[in-house]
Amino acid sequence: MFAITPRLLGVVDAGLKWTARGVTLVQLGDTVDRGHDSLGVVELFERLAGEAVAHGSRVVALLGNHCLMNLQGDLRYVSPLELMRLGAAAAAEDAHSDAGSGSRGDAPGGGSMDGGDGEQHAAQAAPRHTRPHRGGAARSPPAAGDPEEWPHARRAAAAAAGLDEWRRRLGRGQLLGDALRGRALVAVEGEGACKSLFVHGGLLPRSLKELLRALDDWEADQREEGGSGGQERAGAAAGAEAGSQGAATGAQRQLLGVQQQQQQQQQQQQQQQQQQQQHLQQEEEAEAHKQQPQMSEQQQAPLQQQQSHAEEAQQQAEQQQQGHEEQSGTTRHLANSPQQQAGSGEPQEAAAPSWHLTPGRLRRLNSAVGQLLGSCVAGSCAFSQPGATPAERRLAQAVVGAGGPVWGRDLALGPEAQVCDAVDRLLAAAGGAARVVVGHTVQRGGRARARCRGRVVLLDTGMASEMADAPAAGWICAHSGGEGAGKGGDGGGGGGGEGDGAEQAREGRPRPRSAVLYADGRVQEV
Repeated sequence: MFAITPRLLGVVDAGLKWTARGVTLVQLGDTVDRGHDSLGVVELFERLAGEAVAHGSRVVALLGNHCLMNLQGDLRYVSPLELMRLGAAAAAEDAHSDAGSGSRGDAPGGGSMDGGDGEQHAAQAAPRHTRPHRGGAARSPPAAGDPEEWPHARRAAAAAAGLDEWRRRLGRGQLLGDALRGRALVAVEGEGACKSLFVHGGLLPRSLKELLRALDDWEADQREEGGSGGQERAGAAAGAEAGSQGAATGAQRQLLGVQQQQQQQQQQQQQQQQQQQQHLQQEEEAEAHKQQPQMSEQQQAPLQQQQSHAEEAQQQAEQQQQGHEEQSGTTRHLANSPQQQAGSGEPQEAAAPSWHLTPGRLRRLNSAVGQLLGSCVAGSCAFSQPGATPAERRLAQAVVGAGGPVWGRDLALGPEAQVCDAVDRLLAAAGGAARVVVGHTVQRGGRARARCRGRVVLLDTGMASEMADAPAAGWICAHSGGEGAGKGGDGGGGGGGEGDGAEQAREGRPRPRSAVLYADGRVQEV
């Protein structure tokens, strides 16, 4: 399904080679854990990203919660069939290597999205852990027979070996690991009516404000340390990774024991996140009481029915602060003057309210997230270890916390009136974007859903076979002149059938400026 979407959006040819000019393709995250060829999907988008540049186009892949889970060592949702095929192929190649024919390369096993093995023989001459990853596909041959028909002992051994191989590929210098660590957290793409904010899970004004405050603290901490602290912790993680590569082979492990260990680790991480979230809520409550001691019942309408009073007060405090900044900050309204535009752009950054997502802050945020994720090796991230600094922990909590951009579902599940109010403020803070496009929350019926008069597009249509197996889908926005301004590919969830948009058969009808296209021929205006 993931291979169909780029064709559906018209950015590749029949051979999945990039052809579109002046287009940005945004992939909403979770290219892993969504079917039996996750490695092939990751490889496809990495290759397309390289090819797009030659056509004046770009591919932006976002960080999804399953990308994060893989980096943190939670592999519960990796396809067992893909693991068995990968483990069997790896064992076969190791046996072939023992016979004197070289060892295997960094190749997804059993995939079929792309061909080409011009570099395979050269790569096989190098030790496995030193080989560079590539954007092209050098495929391992599928193991003989259907793994689902193998005896239980063989299936368990192949799956355990596949887990070992998967972990290896999450390491540094490997296509899978490097691709996931390089994901962007947030993207703002397009111009005019097509300018859109993209995020995997969701984003609220409150969580955006916390992200940018945590970013400022983290950058100050980095300046004080001279960047050495993070590098030392990353080096320690790399040592752990190297040690894990020399451990016992997966065929000697029991798959059930591995899964139990992963579940315990996940529970510990969830407990830690809950404690950090409680601490942040206490800070928000104190700040809200200082800034807005009295609020009407209407003002305190919760974003979700279960929200705490502290969260409600914080939302209204942010509204009050935004209004104050817009009324009293005269210099902020001069940021578009020719004198400031002619400069380096720094005056515009400084003039914007501290919680606005300016282009410079967006670049800094994604760069900081990249450094945090860069410490994730051997199933562990430095920001979750005892040696992490308070600034690292705060930024990590803002990024990966339950209500943050990776895991949040407020935009999909919150009450309409409160969501629309929050989205209006969010989009204003994102430079006047026309909409926010998200994945993560599976919609019903295999169709995307629009909220708030199209200012929220819920694009997770469940097209992966592991989910709802809905038709492939992608959102497209084009200027009135017909030039593509932004295209969003679903990140691996389900579809929603009760959207604002009107559906129509594609044949014989002009395509609307902003619409979701489906592989079954439907077009849904949003």
